[in-house]
This record gives sequence, structure tokens and C-alpha cells, in this order.
Amino acid sequence: MIRYFVKYDPPDPPFSYRRLVLLPDSVREEVWSEGSWQDDDADYVSRMLALGEGDHVEISEDLAEETWPGSTQGGEATLVSKAEDERRFTLGPMYIPNRKDAHAEWTDPDELQKAVWEYVKKGDRRIRLQHDVDKVAGEFLEIMAWPFDVEVPMVRKDGSSRPMKFPADTVFLGVQWEPWAWEMVKSGKILGYSIGGKAQRLMVDLPTEEP
Repeated sequence: MIRYFVKYDPPDPPFSYRRLVLLPDSVREEVWSEGSWQDDDADYVSRMLALGEGDHVEISEDLAEETWPGSTQGGEATLVSKAEDERRFTLGPMYIPNRKDAHAEWTDPDELQKAVWEYVKKGDRRIRLQHDVDKVAGEFLEIMAWPFDVEVPMVRKDGSSRPMKFPADTVFLGVQWEPWAWEMVKSGKILGYSIGGKAQRLMVDLPTEEP
């Protein structure tokens, strides 16, 4: 079970986005930072619930996903749909088209497909940790944009799973991890993939209706 909490300072948008991951034998608290969940040793929410005081409020999973797209897809269920201990292999969604990512960016299926092809043509299959060129965590072995809507059983660390739906043209990536990075995958420190790239942003005026 996962519970989500935020801190508000009206009229500004919510910040200090945190969650409690309730496992069978433990509780883990994490904070959302730079598009991913990080371990939080401060235990703000746990202390707030235990002492009955604090400045965070609980929100629903739907509201959490709407405010921070992609943030509810980690935790008990990681962003890998298949995991094999002996092969250190994960297969999961790399990017979902027509949906804002953690940085409020998005792309359509055609541009996403072009980017995937160019990525493959470069011939560099190395996967880096948090885009750090000096930390090669593994290499991708397979990649494709799945052409249909699909429901995938996403595997939890305890071996159970829950179904998650992905739209057509979602890009799935299969990665074989270095032994040290595989330990991070199994421990929940690596919960998914983060795509990197370059783009040109255009500012345009949207047409308005005539009075």
C-alpha cells in the first residue's frame, strides 16, 4: 500500500511531495526529487502521523498522478514488467506518448518513434545512472514502440504484481544491468527509466475566438 502526502503554501502550487510505502514488514518514506523517488531519512510524514502534528496533507493516488505524472507508477510496483535474477534483466516502459512526463514535457507517437530509431542507429547501448556519463549501469538489449494498447503485470519486489495499462506506441526497453546496479533495482533504488535528449522549444500564440 502507498499513501501520498504534499505540503501546500497557497496560492503557490503544492510542493514537498512525499509518500509512505507500506510493506508487509516495514515502512519506507520517500520524497519526490528531480523526477524520481529518493529515500527520505527525515521521516517527516511518519512523525506527523505518529505525533498528530505537521504541515503535510494526504492526497489521493489519482490527484498525485495528475499533479506529478508517472510518480505513482513506482514503489511497491516498479517500472519493470519482467525481471530475471540470473540474467539481471528488466523490461518496462521507457516513455509514454501524448502524456506529460515528470518535467511537464511530452511528445507525440511519430516524433517518439523517430527518436527511438535515431537512438538505436547511434549504436551506443550503454545505460547510464541518472544520465552520468561516467556511471554505466548496464546496456539495453531490446527496444520497441508497442503498436497497441496493452495491460502489463508490473512486478513488485515481493514477487507479486498489479496490472497497469499503457497506450499504443508506448516505448518499452529491455536492459541488462551491471551487478552493482542490479542490486539497486532489487532494493527499489532504481524504479524505472529516464529518457534523455535534445529538442527545440517553440513559443506560439494560440488562436482565440472572435467576440
